[in-house]
Amino acid sequence: MNKPTRIPSIAKDIKGLPSLTPTMIICAEMIIQKRGQSPSYDEIAKTAGISTRQLHRYRLENEDFQNYVRRRSLVECNLLLPQIMSSLTENAISGNVRAAELVLKSLGMLLQSHEISVSPIIDRSTETINIEIQELKERLGLNDKPNINEMEDE
Repeated sequence: MNKPTRIPSIAKDIKGLPSLTPTMIICAEMIIQKRGQSPSYDEIAKTAGISTRQLHRYRLENEDFQNYVRRRSLVECNLLLPQIMSSLTENAISGNVRAAELVLKSLGMLLQSHEISVSPIIDRSTETINIEIQELKERLGLNDKPNINEMEDE
C-alpha cells in the first residue's frame, strides 16, 4: 500500500482542528474508510509511516483526532442515508415490521410515548406532618423556637 500524499479536500473544510498533521488526517481518513474491511491498524500505520503504537495514541489520546474521525464519519453516514432509507423502505414493504417501525419513526409518524404516574408512598395530611416535625424538634431540643406554622396562624 502506498502512502497517500494528498489530504482529502473535505479535511480542509473542517475548521478548528489546527493540531492535526497531514499524517494524522491520512490515518483518520483510512480509519473512516476501513469499516470492517482491510487495511488493519498495523497496515494503516505502516502506510502512513508511523508506528502502530503512535496510531493507537492518536486514536485514544488526541481529542482533535477523535473529533475529526467522528465528524468525518457523520459526513460519510449522511452520504449513505438515502441508500439506508431506501433499503429500510424496501424491507418494510416486504413485511419486515421492525423496518416499518424505523421508517415511520424516522419520518416522525410514529412516536414512542411513556406514561409515568407518580403517587405518594405514604398519604399523609399536613397535620400528621406537623406532628412529626414537632416530635423531631422535641428530640433535637429545638422546642424553644416558635413553630413557623403557628406564627402564620396568629
